[in-house]
Amino acid sequence: MGRVFTFVSASVMVFAVGCSSKEGGKKPTELTGTVTYKGNPVGVATIAFINEKGEKATGSVYDGKFKLASFVVGDVKVTVDSRAGVLGFERLQSEFKDRPSPVEEIIGKAVSADKYKKDDPVPEDIKSKWPPEQRMRVEQYEQYQKMLAAHNNKTLVATPTKYESADTTPLKIKITSEQKDPIDIVLED
Repeated sequence: MGRVFTFVSASVMVFAVGCSSKEGGKKPTELTGTVTYKGNPVGVATIAFINEKGEKATGSVYDGKFKLASFVVGDVKVTVDSRAGVLGFERLQSEFKDRPSPVEEIIGKAVSADKYKKDDPVPEDIKSKWPPEQRMRVEQYEQYQKMLAAHNNKTLVATPTKYESADTTPLKIKITSEQKDPIDIVLED
């Protein structure tokens, strides 16, 4: 569970850090954009924006798109790491392939299963009654569904390793606190 949990946790952690009060009441900048490799959207990856002080904002890329909150501004290096996505997909696929979804398993026990289809969103009033381990399993399944879509669309690919580290990435951009325009990241061999 190591890599996938870390991958999921990174997204959650950015939101939690982005909302902390240590920034003196500043509002985070919303960063949105796309990531492509060889002209195609990157299916699943982790993206990070790292400033000269080493502060970073990290988020997830799904189907070539990202959206995250960031207190990091100024000149930044951009890293993109698809390894966690590829390895996470393989692990999740072995866990969920050819099995009923956890939503079906849980809803089947909680309410009439014929009321909901396999991949319908679960109403919050039902989900809020589930124990944390069931909610986490459903979140993992939802992540698997996004990865499966990327895999089926042939966008779940390993990106070049030079983009994985702040020491080796050639990607550098400037982020302002009023950043409004989408950021287009183009990866090359």
